[in-house]
Amino acid sequence: MTVSVTGPTNVTSTSPYTWTANPSGGVGHYTYRWTLFTTGIGQTNQVGTSQSVTLTPQPNWGIFRLTAYVSSAGSNEVNQVVVVNNSIPGGCRLSC
Repeated sequence: MTVSVTGPTNVTSTSPYTWTANPSGGVGHYTYRWTLFTTGIGQTNQVGTSQSVTLTPQPNWGIFRLTAYVSSAGSNEVNQVVVVNNSIPGGCRLSC
């Protein structure tokens, strides 16, 4: 089983953005889990359990990392990481 993620890799405003996990392979129903790591704040949080996740990035997040974890019956959990550049005015790149 594999998973890819579609969605922006650069954000420029505090508007909602959506990322979607696209699994292939596996058997039956897929289970999803999303985590968000923000370099500006320096912590990881779970942010979703659906195929897609919508977030409203903040300037103090800095560059952030979204990870989609997907599992299916009979398959090991797989994940895909997306690093998102934060270009929101007034923000910080690595740490605040």
